[in-house]
Amino acid sequence: MSSKEQLRNELQNEIQTLPETLLEDVKLFIDFLRMHEPADEEGYPINIDLALQQLESVDITHLEEEITDSQLLYPHED
Repeated sequence: MSSKEQLRNELQNEIQTLPETLLEDVKLFIDFLRMHEPADEEGYPINIDLALQQLESVDITHLEEEITDSQLLYPHED
């Protein structure tokens, strides 16, 4: 068994023994780690879907305002 497989097995065993109240913390930590995955050449997260899912309502409102403003400032030209 490779060290990667062994580590995965150990993590799975540890997670299975956690109380249910801590499972959400594990999920949040995994999401946090994924948010800090390498970015593409322009600095955007590679896992953009996860980044969008984790936006808070304030961030979503701001993003919607930015999109609306950019559509007004830079209308689509045919």
